[in-house]
Amino acid sequence: MQELSFKEAAEMLATPESTLRRWVTLLEQSGYMFNREGKRRQLNYRDFGALREVKILSSQMTLESACQQVNKELDSVEAPSTNHRDVKDHREIIEKFDQFINEFPKVLFWENQAAVSELMDRWKRLKHDVLQGVDHD
Repeated sequence: MQELSFKEAAEMLATPESTLRRWVTLLEQSGYMFNREGKRRQLNYRDFGALREVKILSSQMTLESACQQVNKELDSVEAPSTNHRDVKDHREIIEKFDQFINEFPKVLFWENQAAVSELMDRWKRLKHDVLQGVDHD
């Protein structure tokens, strides 16, 4: 994954570096894991997305709650239920992610529209395959 410096992330989010470092500390306290090289954190685009969500949510709730919410949402997307027989759970996860992925181009900070199209195509195929497999179990 491509790395970002705190300076680059701060510029992209129009937020002071010191604020991002505070958010990173709070995210880690809520269970978020950053890649590290020794003591130095390495930010990637997943981390950048988490920081962007903290910025958005912190206007609606406390900073601590925003960090907990971001961590909770990432956990639910990255570690879905292991009960593959529960169609309702799968459909809820897919609907939530579908809503997120459809909003993705509107909030995209990168300028690579080909990557967005590829991501959307892969999501549609995955969603179809998962729903077909779940419905047939």
